[in-house]
Amino acid sequence: FVLACEFLRNLHWETFKPDRHIQRLLGRWFPAGAASLEERASQLAREVLGSRRRALIEWLQFSLLGMQVSPADRQINEVDNLVWVLGAKVEKKGRESQTNYVAG
Repeated sequence: FVLACEFLRNLHWETFKPDRHIQRLLGRWFPAGAASLEERASQLAREVLGSRRRALIEWLQFSLLGMQVSPADRQINEVDNLVWVLGAKVEKKGRESQTNYVAG
């Protein structure tokens, strides 16, 4: 999934690549968010990608969530990169702060 996203980015497509850091932070910030997108993610996995793999569906859920909560005035790739670096370098697993990074 990650390689597919990188390939699409190299073609200048907007993608949200939810690795473990992004999934962890989006899960904290939007606890019901990914679950609310399970049906759509399952449909995409099945109809577009021909798969019912649970890992793919979960990955698509967080990708859809990331796109959904990204500010309209920012590129999806930019938001993805900012959330990734925040999760990888600042809000590390097990040492997350109570800072609210979500506006609105």
